[in-house]
Amino acid sequence: MSSTIFNDRLQALIETNKYPKFALEQLEKVAFLNGGKLPKNFFMENVGRATLANIFRDLQLPISKIEAPNGSHSSRREIFLC
Repeated sequence: MSSTIFNDRLQALIETNKYPKFALEQLEKVAFLNGGKLPKNFFMENVGRATLANIFRDLQLPISKIEAPNGSHSSRREIFLC
């Protein structure tokens, strides 16, 4: 997906107020640091797996997996895009 399409979809999603602003800001920062596009894998924090899956569904980005430590107090998630 091009950076323009991704950024347009992300901005539209931000305007809906459907998801926590901090979660979408994390995505925006990751994309910015990677030249406007999301890398194949990256980390996000303080966002649940279900919320992440829904965000990526709404952005029309296929995820291959979301790894989260089981039983850990860490809220760090590693996301792998297809």
